[in-house]
Amino acid sequence: MSKELEEHYKKARVVKQTRCPKCEQEGKDRSGDNATHYEDGGIFCWARHGCIKMSDTYKKKLNQAIEYKEDIDMGNDFSPEYWDNLVANTTPDPRGYRGLYKDTCEKYGVMHEMDPETGKVKFQYYPITKANDLSGVRWRDMNKDFFRRGEVGMDCDLFGQVAFQNTASKRIIIACGEIDTMTLYQVVSNESLKKGYGEIPVVCTTIGEGGYKQLQKHYHWLDSFERIIVCPDQDDAGLKHLHTLVKYLPKDKVHIMSLPRGFKDPNEMLEKGKQKELVNAFFKAQVYSPSGIVGSDALFHDLYDFDDKPRLSLPPFMRYVQDDMLRGGLEFPAIFNIVAPSGIGKSTILNEMVYHWIMNEPYKIGILALESTRKEFSKLLASRHLNKKLALLDSLERQALLEGTVDHNRDLYYNTDGSVRFYFMEELDGDIKRIKELIEQLIISCDCKIIVIDPLQDLFAGLANEDQEEFLGWLKIMVKRYEIIFVCINHIRKQDGKSDQNKMYMESEIMGSSTIIKSSFFTMLLNRNKYLKSDDPMTNVTKIMISKNRQTGITGPANDLYYDNVSHLLFDFEEYKQNNPDLFKEPEQESNYQ
Repeated sequence: MSKELEEHYKKARVVKQTRCPKCEQEGKDRSGDNATHYEDGGIFCWARHGCIKMSDTYKKKLNQAIEYKEDIDMGNDFSPEYWDNLVANTTPDPRGYRGLYKDTCEKYGVMHEMDPETGKVKFQYYPITKANDLSGVRWRDMNKDFFRRGEVGMDCDLFGQVAFQNTASKRIIIACGEIDTMTLYQVVSNESLKKGYGEIPVVCTTIGEGGYKQLQKHYHWLDSFERIIVCPDQDDAGLKHLHTLVKYLPKDKVHIMSLPRGFKDPNEMLEKGKQKELVNAFFKAQVYSPSGIVGSDALFHDLYDFDDKPRLSLPPFMRYVQDDMLRGGLEFPAIFNIVAPSGIGKSTILNEMVYHWIMNEPYKIGILALESTRKEFSKLLASRHLNKKLALLDSLERQALLEGTVDHNRDLYYNTDGSVRFYFMEELDGDIKRIKELIEQLIISCDCKIIVIDPLQDLFAGLANEDQEEFLGWLKIMVKRYEIIFVCINHIRKQDGKSDQNKMYMESEIMGSSTIIKSSFFTMLLNRNKYLKSDDPMTNVTKIMISKNRQTGITGPANDLYYDNVSHLLFDFEEYKQNNPDLFKEPEQESNYQ
């Protein structure tokens, strides 16, 4: 870093020049001006080309460079034999390096290569696992340069995770690097064992800024602990990294461990004999509570941030809603409520939307189809994909169709890289707390940006209005925190009389708490006259009314939809009528919508 340091002070503003104490000890600096003082607080001796006092500004720059720089890739030729050979020529004993004990390093499988001339640590090696099997190795030299061989990225286990698979601990610590991980285990976990509280697992990610992706992958394992303590480095880079990581952890469980002022990380405290203070910092960890207050300057910058928000497109048969009422699609984040009476086909319309998003949008979808089993939903979605309603076919016809379209159907369920396109929540018999946990898992671990709940009222069965309101408040928090879209199907309250089927219902008629209406970003009302004769094509016409639109403020009637029962497809009604004039030769019956 010396060249970078020189470049830094070549550009810095000089304040004065004084005697260099290091030069003076060697009998040099007779002129008494070798040490140059700079405006940023740093002192540099150009005679020695060395730093006497590094400025705080440069320290931050240096720490950031070290924290997040990319590892040097040494290739993929890694095998258990490679590791065995490495182990044979190294030792788990750090010989006092960074204050670490041999048994601590043995716990994590960490090895050390010694410099034969100095007898000190030359390289420190960290084994990396994937699904508990050795997959690669990371190592660092004394200049804090990192190297890697084999697979060590986001698909791997957290560093140290393999050592704690069978732990019974209620707590876990997430550190910011391998040395801090071992430090915290050595100090905090050993202290816990001494007091009879049991072992406390300590882990860290194996990648820098992308570490949150590993937390996503291991969300379920991390969620098995009652308390997750995150110990960030106490600098700007560490705190910035913290706010990224905690987004992908179970929110109610995250606590932040703050170190005493003047200490950057746990290992610095260990080397300075502050083990007691480090233990105290662990037990004083506070619930994570990010600040929600910003100044008007932030709003000013928001005004001139011309990066358009991502938008969710709608299917072609809803082109009028998308183009005219939303002006290009539904912006993230949002709560999208679809409201309709029973039996008018709202799930069919929703499934068409889901199909459109699966095939045309980059976002993963999490689906809670509370009125359909997994198998039923799969058949409904496949019907759309095949343009053939599977429920209308006998078993032999259905079998022949599905067997002849295996490759075509695979495109519906798998991306080109083999990853899944969407997720389906099967466990729906738990309480509302369990449902919230699973939804959060869909968002964080599965990286779903669209969550579909069909219908919302099934989640609210037996819940008091206060509990419904609490859940809806939680939805709003999730929407803003993760910038996602919730799409919720809603029933209306039971109506008396056949004539009610001919009117366009109002928001106020939604079944359940009035908070459903208040929390909505975009509300779409649906209805059709299902009491017409079955051969009347108008029985397949659904009317759309937009009653709430926070995005543009445009509300009112939208285009009507037509459902083709044979192909299982939806169309814009006017377009369909023009393309199928023979179907509508008879005088059309008055709809009598109120």
